[in-house]
Amino acid sequence: METLFGLDTDLISRYLLVSTIILTVLVVLLSLRNKILLKISLRNIPRRKAQSVLIIFGLMLSSTIIMSALAIGDSVTVVVIIKPDS
Repeated sequence: METLFGLDTDLISRYLLVSTIILTVLVVLLSLRNKILLKISLRNIPRRKAQSVLIIFGLMLSSTIIMSALAIGDSVTVVVIIKPDS
């Protein structure tokens, strides 16, 4: 197993999964409880199409940048540290 900051990555991923599920359930419950905010937020998506598209594009781009940086870091680690005989 690999560690990150001294913790197992499996443990970190489980905690992140549980916290994501809890936050998603909390948001759904709050939106069901407060219907006005749900209506306002859903109504603003078609009204502000450019802003919605830019937000989605920005989230996709930032996720791609972070994942590519992690992939490059892993590749460099494998080449430099694990396979030094070339």
